[in-house]
Amino acid sequence: MSDIIKITNLSCTYVEKLRNNNTFFKNEFLLSGVFYVNLYTYDIYKTLLNFSLPLVDVDNIKKISLNIFLNNIRVYNNMQANFKISTLTSPFMGYTANWNNRPEINNFNSINFSVNPSDVGKYMELDITSIIKNTNNNFYGIALESSQEKYTSMLQFLSSNSVNPPYITIETVVNKVNNSPKNTDKIVTNIPTEISKNLPPKNTIENSIDTSMLTDLKTSVENLNTKYSSLESLVKATADNIPAQQASDTNSELSSKISNLEEKLDGFNDIINTLKLNDDILKNTLNENDETIASIVNHLAEIEVKEKTALNDMKELSEKVNTTITTINNQLLSLKTDSSSDLQNFKNHLESTSNNIKSLENSLSVMNNEISELKTQYDSIKSQLNVISIDTLN
Repeated sequence: MSDIIKITNLSCTYVEKLRNNNTFFKNEFLLSGVFYVNLYTYDIYKTLLNFSLPLVDVDNIKKISLNIFLNNIRVYNNMQANFKISTLTSPFMGYTANWNNRPEINNFNSINFSVNPSDVGKYMELDITSIIKNTNNNFYGIALESSQEKYTSMLQFLSSNSVNPPYITIETVVNKVNNSPKNTDKIVTNIPTEISKNLPPKNTIENSIDTSMLTDLKTSVENLNTKYSSLESLVKATADNIPAQQASDTNSELSSKISNLEEKLDGFNDIINTLKLNDDILKNTLNENDETIASIVNHLAEIEVKEKTALNDMKELSEKVNTTITTINNQLLSLKTDSSSDLQNFKNHLESTSNNIKSLENSLSVMNNEISELKTQYDSIKSQLNVISIDTLN
Protein backbone atom coordinates (compact mmCIF):
# COMPACT_ATOMS: atom_id res chain seq x y z
CA MET A 1 0.00 0.00 0.00
CA SER A 2 1.16 3.53 -0.76
CA ASP A 3 -0.06 7.11 -0.72
CA ILE A 4 0.05 9.47 -3.68
CA ILE A 5 0.53 13.14 -2.80
CA LYS A 6 -0.25 15.62 -5.57
CA ILE A 7 1.57 18.94 -5.22
CA THR A 8 0.44 21.93 -7.25
CA ASN A 9 2.85 24.37 -8.81
CA LEU A 10 3.68 27.47 -6.75
CA SER A 11 5.24 29.48 -9.57
CA CYS A 12 6.56 28.91 -13.05
CA THR A 13 8.05 30.95 -15.87
CA TYR A 14 10.76 30.77 -18.49
CA VAL A 15 13.76 32.94 -19.29
CA GLU A 16 15.12 33.85 -22.72
CA LYS A 17 18.68 34.77 -23.63
CA LEU A 18 18.03 37.26 -26.47
CA ARG A 19 15.23 39.01 -24.52
CA ASN A 20 17.23 38.94 -21.32
CA ASN A 21 15.22 41.59 -19.43
CA ASN A 22 11.75 40.25 -20.23
CA THR A 23 9.55 38.30 -17.81
CA PHE A 24 6.98 35.71 -18.94
CA PHE A 25 5.30 34.61 -15.70
CA LYS A 26 1.79 35.46 -16.98
CA ASN A 27 2.07 33.43 -20.16
CA GLU A 28 0.00 30.36 -20.73
CA PHE A 29 3.00 28.62 -22.29
CA LEU A 30 6.47 27.67 -21.06
CA LEU A 31 9.36 27.43 -23.54
CA SER A 32 12.46 25.32 -23.20
CA GLY A 33 15.27 24.59 -25.66
CA VAL A 34 17.43 26.16 -28.38
CA PHE A 35 16.27 28.03 -31.47
CA TYR A 36 18.57 29.05 -34.35
CA VAL A 37 17.60 32.47 -35.72
CA ASN A 38 20.16 32.04 -38.53
CA LEU A 39 23.36 30.12 -39.16
CA TYR A 40 25.33 32.17 -36.63
CA THR A 41 22.78 33.30 -34.00
CA TYR A 42 20.68 31.15 -31.70
CA ASP A 43 18.36 31.79 -28.74
CA ILE A 44 18.20 29.78 -25.49
CA TYR A 45 15.08 29.16 -23.37
CA LYS A 46 14.97 27.65 -19.86
CA THR A 47 11.77 26.71 -17.99
CA LEU A 48 11.76 27.31 -14.21
CA LEU A 49 9.33 25.53 -11.85
CA ASN A 50 8.88 25.75 -8.10
CA PHE A 51 6.88 23.54 -5.74
CA SER A 52 6.37 23.41 -1.98
CA LEU A 53 7.49 19.90 -1.09
CA PRO A 54 6.49 18.33 2.24
CA LEU A 55 9.11 16.87 4.54
CA VAL A 56 9.16 13.13 3.84
CA ASP A 57 11.58 10.55 5.15
CA VAL A 58 13.78 9.65 2.17
CA ASP A 59 13.54 5.95 3.01
CA ASN A 60 9.76 6.10 2.69
CA ILE A 61 9.73 7.67 -0.79
CA LYS A 62 9.01 5.25 -3.62
CA LYS A 63 8.84 7.68 -6.51
CA ILE A 64 8.69 11.42 -7.24
CA SER A 65 7.38 12.44 -10.67
CA LEU A 66 7.11 15.73 -12.51
CA ASN A 67 3.96 15.85 -14.62
CA ILE A 68 4.02 18.54 -17.29
CA PHE A 69 1.78 18.98 -20.34
CA LEU A 70 3.63 19.05 -23.68
CA ASN A 71 1.78 21.38 -26.05
CA ASN A 72 4.19 21.52 -29.02
CA ILE A 73 7.61 20.39 -30.22
CA ARG A 74 10.02 21.73 -32.85
CA VAL A 75 13.26 19.90 -33.72
CA TYR A 76 15.55 20.52 -36.71
CA ASN A 77 15.30 17.87 -39.44
CA ASN A 78 13.12 15.66 -37.18
CA MET A 79 16.14 14.82 -35.01
CA GLN A 80 15.70 13.52 -31.47
CA ALA A 81 14.89 16.14 -28.83
CA ASN A 82 17.31 15.64 -25.92
CA PHE A 83 16.61 17.60 -22.71
CA LYS A 84 17.52 17.53 -19.03
CA ILE A 85 15.97 18.40 -15.65
CA SER A 86 18.19 19.97 -12.98
CA THR A 87 17.62 21.35 -9.50
CA LEU A 88 18.23 25.00 -8.58
CA THR A 89 20.76 26.17 -6.02
CA SER A 90 18.83 29.33 -5.05
CA PRO A 91 15.20 30.46 -4.99
CA PHE A 92 13.53 32.64 -7.62
CA MET A 93 10.43 34.83 -7.92
CA GLY A 94 8.36 33.93 -10.96
CA TYR A 95 7.08 37.44 -11.63
CA THR A 96 10.58 39.00 -11.63
CA ALA A 97 12.73 36.19 -13.06
CA ASN A 98 14.51 36.94 -16.32
CA TRP A 99 17.69 35.76 -18.05
CA ASN A 100 19.90 38.28 -16.24
CA ASN A 101 18.79 37.38 -12.71
CA ARG A 102 17.95 33.71 -13.30
CA PRO A 103 18.84 31.31 -10.46
CA GLU A 104 21.89 29.12 -10.77
CA ILE A 105 21.28 25.61 -12.07
CA ASN A 106 22.98 22.62 -10.43
CA ASN A 107 24.29 20.76 -13.50
CA PHE A 108 25.77 18.09 -11.24
CA ASN A 109 22.28 17.11 -10.05
CA SER A 110 20.33 16.48 -13.23
CA ILE A 111 18.72 13.73 -15.30
CA ASN A 112 18.40 13.46 -19.08
CA PHE A 113 15.25 12.63 -21.00
CA SER A 114 14.19 12.50 -24.65
CA VAL A 115 10.96 13.73 -26.22
CA ASN A 116 9.13 12.35 -29.24
CA PRO A 117 6.40 13.98 -31.40
CA SER A 118 4.00 11.33 -30.08
CA ASP A 119 4.25 12.97 -26.62
CA VAL A 120 2.55 16.17 -27.84
CA GLY A 121 -0.96 16.85 -26.50
CA LYS A 122 -0.62 14.99 -23.19
CA TYR A 123 1.10 15.03 -19.82
CA MET A 124 4.67 13.76 -19.67
CA GLU A 125 5.57 11.90 -16.47
CA LEU A 126 9.27 12.38 -15.67
CA ASP A 127 10.92 10.50 -12.80
CA ILE A 128 12.83 13.04 -10.68
CA THR A 129 13.23 10.91 -7.56
CA SER A 130 17.02 10.88 -7.52
CA ILE A 131 17.60 14.61 -7.99
CA ILE A 132 14.98 15.55 -5.35
CA LYS A 133 16.55 13.17 -2.83
CA ASN A 134 19.98 14.66 -3.57
CA THR A 135 18.81 18.11 -2.42
CA ASN A 136 18.57 16.92 1.21
CA ASN A 137 15.42 19.00 1.73
CA ASN A 138 17.17 22.12 0.35
CA PHE A 139 14.81 22.29 -2.61
CA TYR A 140 14.47 25.61 -4.47
CA GLY A 141 12.91 24.42 -7.73
CA ILE A 142 13.81 22.72 -10.99
CA ALA A 143 14.82 23.81 -14.48
CA LEU A 144 14.10 22.21 -17.86
CA GLU A 145 16.56 22.92 -20.67
CA SER A 146 18.04 21.43 -23.83
CA SER A 147 21.07 19.22 -23.31
CA GLN A 148 22.64 20.47 -26.59
CA GLU A 149 23.07 23.75 -28.50
CA LYS A 150 24.05 22.44 -31.96
CA TYR A 151 20.64 22.67 -33.65
CA THR A 152 17.09 23.91 -33.12
CA SER A 153 15.29 21.88 -30.45
CA MET A 154 12.24 23.51 -28.80
CA LEU A 155 9.55 22.29 -26.39
CA GLN A 156 6.38 24.21 -25.48
CA PHE A 157 4.71 23.24 -22.19
CA LEU A 158 1.54 24.56 -20.56
CA SER A 159 2.04 26.74 -17.47
CA SER A 160 0.08 27.09 -14.25
CA ASN A 161 -1.96 29.79 -16.06
CA SER A 162 -3.50 27.09 -18.28
CA VAL A 163 -6.12 24.40 -17.79
CA ASN A 164 -3.35 21.78 -17.64
CA PRO A 165 -0.81 23.12 -15.12
CA PRO A 166 2.34 21.22 -14.08
CA TYR A 167 2.33 19.27 -10.82
CA ILE A 168 4.43 16.81 -8.83
CA THR A 169 3.32 13.47 -7.41
CA ILE A 170 5.07 11.75 -4.50
CA GLU A 171 4.43 8.08 -3.92
CA THR A 172 5.20 7.12 -0.34
CA VAL A 173 4.66 4.31 2.14
CA VAL A 174 1.30 4.69 3.92
CA ASN A 175 1.25 7.00 6.96
CA LYS A 176 4.93 7.97 6.63
CA VAL A 177 4.49 11.57 5.54
CA ASN A 178 4.87 14.08 8.35
CA ASN A 179 1.50 15.62 9.31
CA SER A 180 -0.14 14.67 6.01
CA PRO A 181 -3.75 13.38 5.83
CA LYS A 182 -4.31 9.70 5.05
CA ASN A 183 -6.41 10.25 1.92
CA THR A 184 -4.70 10.02 -1.47
CA ASP A 185 -4.37 12.70 -4.16
CA LYS A 186 -4.09 15.40 -1.54
CA ILE A 187 -3.24 18.82 -3.01
CA VAL A 188 -0.57 20.45 -0.88
CA THR A 189 -0.33 24.20 -1.31
CA ASN A 190 1.06 25.39 2.03
CA ILE A 191 4.62 25.19 3.30
CA PRO A 192 4.81 22.55 6.09
CA THR A 193 5.33 23.78 9.62
CA GLU A 194 8.06 21.16 10.07
CA ILE A 195 10.45 23.46 8.24
CA SER A 196 10.67 25.49 11.43
CA LYS A 197 12.77 22.75 13.01
CA ASN A 198 15.55 23.60 10.55
CA LEU A 199 15.66 27.23 11.63
CA PRO A 200 18.47 28.39 13.96
CA PRO A 201 17.68 28.78 17.68
CA LYS A 202 16.11 32.00 18.76
CA ASN A 203 18.46 34.99 19.19
CA THR A 204 21.37 33.09 17.61
CA ILE A 205 21.65 35.61 14.79
CA GLU A 206 21.20 38.60 17.10
CA ASN A 207 23.90 37.33 19.45
CA SER A 208 26.36 37.12 16.56
CA ILE A 209 25.84 40.78 15.53
CA ASP A 210 27.63 43.71 17.09
CA THR A 211 25.49 45.68 19.62
CA SER A 212 26.10 49.00 17.84
CA MET A 213 24.83 47.52 14.61
CA LEU A 214 21.67 46.32 16.36
CA THR A 215 21.15 49.79 17.83
CA ASP A 216 21.47 51.43 14.41
CA LEU A 217 19.13 48.85 12.91
CA LYS A 218 16.51 49.39 15.60
CA THR A 219 16.78 53.17 15.13
CA SER A 220 16.25 52.75 11.37
CA VAL A 221 13.24 50.52 12.00
CA GLU A 222 11.73 53.08 14.41
CA ASN A 223 12.24 55.83 11.82
CA LEU A 224 10.53 53.71 9.21
CA ASN A 225 7.63 53.01 11.57
CA THR A 226 7.29 56.73 12.23
CA LYS A 227 7.22 57.53 8.52
CA TYR A 228 4.76 54.70 7.97
CA SER A 229 2.47 56.05 10.70
CA SER A 230 2.58 59.52 9.14
CA LEU A 231 1.82 58.11 5.72
CA GLU A 232 -0.99 55.98 7.12
CA SER A 233 -2.53 59.05 8.83
CA LEU A 234 -2.30 61.03 5.59
CA VAL A 235 -3.96 58.25 3.60
CA LYS A 236 -6.66 57.86 6.22
CA ALA A 237 -7.36 61.61 6.27
CA THR A 238 -7.57 61.66 2.48
CA ALA A 239 -9.89 58.66 2.47
CA ASP A 240 -12.15 60.29 5.09
CA ASN A 241 -12.61 63.30 2.81
CA ILE A 242 -13.96 61.12 -0.01
CA PRO A 243 -17.68 60.34 0.21
CA ALA A 244 -18.21 56.71 1.08
CA GLN A 245 -20.44 55.90 -1.88
CA GLN A 246 -18.14 57.73 -4.34
CA ALA A 247 -15.06 55.97 -2.98
CA SER A 248 -16.79 52.62 -3.14
CA ASP A 249 -17.99 53.23 -6.69
CA THR A 250 -14.57 54.52 -7.73
CA ASN A 251 -12.78 51.54 -6.18
CA SER A 252 -15.23 49.12 -7.75
CA GLU A 253 -14.85 50.77 -11.14
CA LEU A 254 -11.06 50.84 -10.87
CA SER A 255 -10.96 47.21 -9.74
CA SER A 256 -13.16 46.21 -12.65
CA LYS A 257 -10.99 48.11 -15.13
CA ILE A 258 -7.81 46.69 -13.65
CA SER A 259 -9.22 43.16 -13.85
CA ASN A 260 -10.25 43.70 -17.47
CA LEU A 261 -6.84 45.14 -18.30
CA GLU A 262 -5.07 42.22 -16.61
CA GLU A 263 -7.22 39.71 -18.48
CA LYS A 264 -6.57 41.48 -21.79
CA LEU A 265 -2.84 41.72 -20.99
CA ASP A 266 -2.68 38.01 -20.18
CA GLY A 267 -4.50 37.17 -23.39
CA PHE A 268 -2.27 39.55 -25.33
CA ASN A 269 0.87 37.98 -23.83
CA ASP A 270 -0.38 34.51 -24.75
CA ILE A 271 -1.12 35.62 -28.31
CA ILE A 272 2.32 37.27 -28.59
CA ASN A 273 4.02 34.17 -27.25
CA THR A 274 2.14 31.89 -29.66
CA LEU A 275 2.83 34.23 -32.57
CA LYS A 276 6.49 34.40 -31.61
CA LEU A 277 6.78 30.61 -31.53
CA ASN A 278 5.05 30.35 -34.92
CA ASP A 279 7.22 33.19 -36.21
CA ASP A 280 10.34 31.45 -34.94
CA ILE A 281 9.27 28.22 -36.61
CA LEU A 282 8.54 30.10 -39.85
CA LYS A 283 11.89 31.91 -39.71
CA ASN A 284 13.69 28.65 -39.14
CA THR A 285 11.87 27.07 -42.10
CA LEU A 286 12.62 30.10 -44.29
CA ASN A 287 16.27 30.02 -43.23
CA GLU A 288 16.46 26.35 -44.17
CA ASN A 289 14.76 27.11 -47.51
CA ASP A 290 17.10 30.05 -48.08
CA GLU A 291 20.08 27.80 -47.46
CA THR A 292 18.71 25.22 -49.91
CA ILE A 293 17.94 27.87 -52.54
CA ALA A 294 21.37 29.47 -52.07
CA SER A 295 22.99 26.07 -52.49
CA ILE A 296 20.97 25.41 -55.66
CA VAL A 297 21.79 28.87 -57.05
CA ASN A 298 25.50 28.36 -56.35
CA HIS A 299 25.34 24.94 -57.98
CA LEU A 300 23.57 26.37 -61.04
CA ALA A 301 26.14 29.17 -61.23
CA GLU A 302 28.93 26.60 -61.14
CA ILE A 303 27.21 24.60 -63.88
CA GLU A 304 26.75 27.76 -65.96
CA VAL A 305 30.45 28.65 -65.58
CA LYS A 306 31.44 25.12 -66.53
CA GLU A 307 29.10 25.21 -69.55
CA LYS A 308 30.55 28.54 -70.69
CA THR A 309 34.08 27.22 -70.24
CA ALA A 310 33.20 24.06 -72.15
CA LEU A 311 31.60 26.11 -74.96
CA ASN A 312 34.65 28.35 -75.17
CA ASP A 313 36.93 25.31 -75.21
CA MET A 314 34.80 23.72 -77.91
CA LYS A 315 34.81 26.95 -79.93
CA GLU A 316 38.59 27.21 -79.69
CA LEU A 317 38.93 23.52 -80.59
CA SER A 318 36.55 24.00 -83.54
CA GLU A 319 38.58 26.96 -84.78
CA LYS A 320 41.79 24.96 -84.45
CA VAL A 321 40.23 22.03 -86.31
CA ASN A 322 38.97 24.33 -89.09
CA THR A 323 42.42 25.92 -89.36
CA THR A 324 44.06 22.51 -89.49
CA ILE A 325 41.60 21.31 -92.17
CA THR A 326 42.23 24.43 -94.24
CA THR A 327 45.98 23.96 -93.92
CA ILE A 328 45.70 20.31 -94.93
CA ASN A 329 43.51 21.22 -97.92
CA ASN A 330 46.04 23.83 -99.04
CA GLN A 331 48.83 21.34 -98.58
CA LEU A 332 46.91 18.74 -100.59
CA LEU A 333 46.24 21.25 -103.37
CA SER A 334 49.91 22.29 -103.35
CA LEU A 335 50.95 18.67 -103.34
CA LYS A 336 48.64 17.91 -106.23
CA THR A 337 49.95 20.84 -108.25
CA ASP A 338 53.57 20.00 -107.45
CA SER A 339 53.01 16.36 -108.25
CA SER A 340 51.53 17.15 -111.66
CA SER A 341 54.47 19.37 -112.52
CA ASP A 342 56.97 16.78 -111.30
CA LEU A 343 55.27 14.04 -113.27
CA GLN A 344 55.33 16.12 -116.43
CA ASN A 345 59.02 16.95 -115.93
CA PHE A 346 59.76 13.30 -115.25
CA LYS A 347 57.82 12.32 -118.35
CA ASN A 348 59.75 14.85 -120.44
CA HIS A 349 62.98 13.62 -118.89
CA LEU A 350 62.06 10.04 -119.79
CA GLU A 351 61.24 11.04 -123.32
CA SER A 352 64.53 12.93 -123.60
CA THR A 353 66.39 9.95 -122.17
CA SER A 354 64.59 7.63 -124.54
CA ASN A 355 65.62 9.82 -127.46
CA ASN A 356 69.17 9.91 -126.20
CA ILE A 357 69.16 6.12 -125.90
CA LYS A 358 67.85 5.80 -129.46
CA SER A 359 70.50 8.21 -130.67
CA LEU A 360 73.11 6.24 -128.76
CA GLU A 361 71.87 3.01 -130.31
CA ASN A 362 72.15 4.52 -133.75
CA SER A 363 75.64 5.73 -132.93
CA LEU A 364 76.54 2.26 -131.63
CA SER A 365 75.16 0.69 -134.80
CA VAL A 366 77.29 3.02 -136.92
CA MET A 367 80.28 2.27 -134.74
CA ASN A 368 79.67 -1.47 -135.10
CA ASN A 369 79.60 -1.10 -138.82
CA GLU A 370 82.81 0.89 -138.74
CA ILE A 371 84.41 -1.65 -136.40
CA SER A 372 83.36 -4.40 -138.79
CA GLU A 373 84.91 -2.55 -141.66
CA LEU A 374 88.04 -1.92 -139.63
CA LYS A 375 88.23 -5.56 -138.74
CA THR A 376 87.86 -6.51 -142.35
CA GLN A 377 90.58 -4.08 -143.22
CA TYR A 378 92.71 -5.49 -140.35
CA ASP A 379 92.26 -8.99 -141.53
CA SER A 380 93.17 -7.96 -145.08
CA ILE A 381 96.28 -6.14 -143.89
CA LYS A 382 97.24 -9.04 -141.68
CA SER A 383 96.96 -11.43 -144.66
CA GLN A 384 99.09 -9.19 -146.76
CA LEU A 385 101.68 -9.00 -144.00
CA ASN A 386 101.81 -12.73 -143.78
CA VAL A 387 102.38 -13.03 -147.48
CA ILE A 388 105.10 -10.50 -147.31
CA SER A 389 106.81 -12.29 -144.51
CA ILE A 390 106.78 -15.62 -146.32
CA ASP A 391 108.21 -14.15 -149.45
CA THR A 392 111.05 -12.60 -147.55
CA LEU A 393 112.02 -15.81 -145.95
CA ASN A 394 112.05 -17.59 -149.22
